[in-house]
Amino acid sequence: MQHPPTLALFLPTVVLASVSNEPRLGFFLKSASIPSNLSIPSSAARVLEGTAHFRVIPGFFPQGMGFHFDGLATVLKLEFFDGSMELSLKKFESEAGMSYEKCNFFGTGTGPTSARTNICFQNPGVNILPIQSQLWLTTDTNAWGRINPASLDAIPAKVKTINQILNAHPACDHVSKECFVQHPCTAQPMGSSVCFSELKTSPNGIDLEIDTFASGRMNASAILQHSHSPCVTPNYVVSKLDRFELRNPFNQNSGLLRFVSQGMSNSWFIASRPGSNHHASRVTYSKEAFVNNHFMNCFENDQGKVVVDLIATTDLYLDTYFLHSLKKPAPWTQIFAPPLRCIVDPFEGDVECEELLPQDPNLYLDYPTFNPLWKMRPDSEFVYAIAAEGSSQWFDRIIKIDSKTQRIVDDYQAEGTYFTEPSFIPGSKAKYEEDDGYLLSISFSKITNSSFVTILHASSFEIVSQTLTTLFYPNQTPLLPLIKHL
Repeated sequence: MQHPPTLALFLPTVVLASVSNEPRLGFFLKSASIPSNLSIPSSAARVLEGTAHFRVIPGFFPQGMGFHFDGLATVLKLEFFDGSMELSLKKFESEAGMSYEKCNFFGTGTGPTSARTNICFQNPGVNILPIQSQLWLTTDTNAWGRINPASLDAIPAKVKTINQILNAHPACDHVSKECFVQHPCTAQPMGSSVCFSELKTSPNGIDLEIDTFASGRMNASAILQHSHSPCVTPNYVVSKLDRFELRNPFNQNSGLLRFVSQGMSNSWFIASRPGSNHHASRVTYSKEAFVNNHFMNCFENDQGKVVVDLIATTDLYLDTYFLHSLKKPAPWTQIFAPPLRCIVDPFEGDVECEELLPQDPNLYLDYPTFNPLWKMRPDSEFVYAIAAEGSSQWFDRIIKIDSKTQRIVDDYQAEGTYFTEPSFIPGSKAKYEEDDGYLLSISFSKITNSSFVTILHASSFEIVSQTLTTLFYPNQTPLLPLIKHL
């Protein structure tokens, strides 16, 4: 259903990075200016009082950077109190963030930028992870970064592991306070061994380290095996095992993607959690081969099998975010496969998948979210995501999915508006009423060339508030979570 634009913020102005032409929609590959803290009157503060909301974005694009997800990691914090919303924005203080021109930056689609030997590799601009009173910025390598949640200053800290590969979205149980990662078992960039580990704070109280509890072996070696988004249930941890494949380096890409591309894989890894009475640790395979972009809520059904709803993409997904691709219409059918529901049998090892939304085959969706208080629950019903039709330039609606009926039951659209992930903010009854809460998405209007914050009631999809602005804020990266009363 169509709605007018909603609650808007006075967000930072931008300048276009040094690129040859304007990319799609005009809001990719743009840099944000850093304002002093801004305080804006907001009627949303009444329902979000005491909430701090953190997002990490590709906020700055130095000259020559032409891959969107390589934008230098920048943290946005929204705080709601005393009838106002305060906005803070700060570039992560990595070597690349502070002295980009003095180092050799090597990213997913950028670089190497010089012949200097000091390679700038750290750029944790994908996800934010709260763990054991610490706040980390993550990516799919071990080059994470830690920040002070109050000042947004970087804290010198690292993840102590020999493995270069980790997960941007660790699988966390918010009740037990455990977080799990999947990674290769050795430090080699190519191999067949796969492991699950638990993330733990180091004895020094500053760093993180991993404690491996399960291992397995694939039937063939993989280059840079990774799992962007594993998931957890009361008894198991599950990962879709993805990999890269060598490609002809004579292409127009830069960075890692000049030499490799994402590979379509059908490999899975499931293992029992530490302390579980169930005992499973196996690599298994589905008939379908795809790249897993994001898992949704995972749970165990009444047969003890793990139900995994997920966003499936193709091996061309990452290539979409190069400037030369962003100048073209969105190739939806080339980068997305239908979203899937896969059932993983931890006892027999079978994996059976079907389309999650068979009634909506021409709708493309990503960045799913749900009520975190209903995580791992088999009676969980609702998932929210951004979506687009084949004729859309980019994700132009927020949808609500009934996972029991496998149908879309509501959507929100506003003319000329594009959306980012709708983070779920629990309401006062959210523990008992699953859709009692609010959806927050930072959005962009191509009509007014401005950014704004959309806040919806998760139950009715009605707007919470409405304020327009003409200022601008750059597009963001996936899965940008909420921290409440940090």
